[in-house]
Amino acid sequence: TIKPEKENPYLVKNEIRMLRLLRKGYHIIDLRDTFVDPVRKVKALVFDYVENPDYRHSFKTFDDLDARSYLYQALLALDYTHSRGIIHRDVKARNILYNPATSMFRLIDWGFGAFYIRGRKFRKWPGTRPYRAPEMFHHYKYYDYAVDMWAFGCVMGSLLFARYPLFHARHNED
Repeated sequence: TIKPEKENPYLVKNEIRMLRLLRKGYHIIDLRDTFVDPVRKVKALVFDYVENPDYRHSFKTFDDLDARSYLYQALLALDYTHSRGIIHRDVKARNILYNPATSMFRLIDWGFGAFYIRGRKFRKWPGTRPYRAPEMFHHYKYYDYAVDMWAFGCVMGSLLFARYPLFHARHNED
């Protein structure tokens, strides 16, 4: 559901646009429908259901094969995304739904997704601080798919070193 007090129409429209462009993509969450509750006027996006235990618990139970499978599926999802000319810009363990029992894997939360056009300047540096690439902290205007790969590396580090998140910071200056 999209809480009215947190609704940003641009981000909602952007997320729907990205999900439609990535529909049926490998390990990308599938947007089934949009819905508005007629009584409460609350908007919702309807997705496939994925049983998803907390990643901090799941990561602790992974053996070597589980970890490799999880990371490989994340790379496949990012490869598909990047092949479509899209940067996710908020890759993090919370934006990955994964059910270890079934190996169902879905990359979610496309509100910050953006098209990459070589030479185009970005004016925003979104993402979650512990996963944000160094070039975004320095407000580099020409960042690219590498920001997703940095975030993937942070997820991989969290999994391997059992630190959630891998980097801790309270402020951008940290």
